[in-house]
Amino acid sequence: WDYLPVSVTVGFGLLLMINAITLPSMMRMNDGKDIRFQAMTAVVCSVINVPISVWAASRFGAIGRIYSSLICMLLVQSIPMLAWQILRSQRLRTDRDKRYMLSR
Repeated sequence: WDYLPVSVTVGFGLLLMINAITLPSMMRMNDGKDIRFQAMTAVVCSVINVPISVWAASRFGAIGRIYSSLICMLLVQSIPMLAWQILRSQRLRTDRDKRYMLSR
């Protein structure tokens, strides 16, 4: 523990936690629309993260890059993907219920 600052350990721990929350949602996205949405969020996250990381690294050092990646991933990938999954599952459930009612 003498070699690694606590802020770096906490930053990587939070980044790992966000990945663990987001990855199951990403694995579930296997439809054409879902894959396009996933790719779009990844590209947007990268485009936003690079300039923020450069700025944060020059201001805060290495920890700035970790926290900028954490914030970008949370705001641009994790929350939109989870919201997409919730909306998509509600839409699919509504469509399934409509088909069931029409088949009766």
